[in-house]
Amino acid sequence: TTSTSMPTESSEAYNYFLKATQLEASRLPKDLEGAIDNYKKAIEIDGDFSLAYARLAKAYYLLGYLGNISQEKSLRLMNENIQKALIIDPAESFVYAAMAIFQHDTGNYREAIDACEKALSLNPNFAEAHAQLHDYLYFHGTEEEQRQAQTHLDKALELEPRSPIILISFATAYYINDNYDMALKFIEKAIIEDLEYMGSYTLRASIYEFLGDIDKAFMSLH
Repeated sequence: TTSTSMPTESSEAYNYFLKATQLEASRLPKDLEGAIDNYKKAIEIDGDFSLAYARLAKAYYLLGYLGNISQEKSLRLMNENIQKALIIDPAESFVYAAMAIFQHDTGNYREAIDACEKALSLNPNFAEAHAQLHDYLYFHGTEEEQRQAQTHLDKALELEPRSPIILISFATAYYINDNYDMALKFIEKAIIEDLEYMGSYTLRASIYEFLGDIDKAFMSLH
């Protein structure tokens, strides 16, 4: 699996893949489209590049989430690439994280939890999967699972304390629990780590809008 070895034997395919992951990180539509192009180039060179298929599936999800393609198209393209990745390497942890998003967005919440747990059984140090599992357990789990959810978010932060995605997951958890000061502190940390990550600004704007500070909400996005 990718956690212990190179995900492709082709250095050219790997270079396209790395460029794609760097573009994807900003979550901006134009960068996501560039990431998709580069994942496709990697796959053209190495048709057995399971991680590239899995990451491509996630990029299509993000493009759909931002509204740049329809949810129907996003889900169809996600599923196509998830299935290709699974056939090539059923032990690739990232594909189960992508599958979890697909299951969640099609209303299969227990299957989403199971897919996240499968990702973590293959790679216990997969920070984003821990953050994902927190969200699914918190919103869709049993009472006992809801109580356990925070341990996954704590583990995610321990593994990747500088990841804006993880920091924004923490901010969101505080926001949901009406702790706006802590939510804003985590958002500021995320912005310090990555000025390009749009999730920080949209969440900050949402919090200020909820608090009735429309000026700060507007400034958060500009």
